[in-house]
Amino acid sequence: MPSPRNAQFIALLVSVSLLLGLPVSQSLRAQTRTQAPAQSADTAKQKPDYSQEAVVIEDLRTSYRFERDGTGQRDLAFRAKVQSEAGVERLGQLVIGYSSANEKLDMDYVRVRKADGSVVNAAPSDVQDLTEPG
Repeated sequence: MPSPRNAQFIALLVSVSLLLGLPVSQSLRAQTRTQAPAQSADTAKQKPDYSQEAVVIEDLRTSYRFERDGTGQRDLAFRAKVQSEAGVERLGQLVIGYSSANEKLDMDYVRVRKADGSVVNAAPSDVQDLTEPG
């Protein structure tokens, strides 16, 4: 069972991806637009070209669970395709905000699958819990 800390981490990942680039909002808009009846079948079959985007969100899922005792958890998962150095800079460091006074953040895993097929897993020692400056 995923923990609230994990849910917050995933939620932050999605929030960061939404705030950092337009590809997410453009892809969501493209998926939610309804086709006008006057458009031809050829036009409806064409997929948007995201080849020039720094980051493309390929999968985005959010689920909520609320318990009778008032607690709950939010699980958020996403998969992004990083297509340029700008994308690496945007997603190279993930900042996840949460209130340590009443929230717990659990990170199940962070995994990078490289173009050559190799997989790099982030170690627990790679996670830094810092207070917000201000």
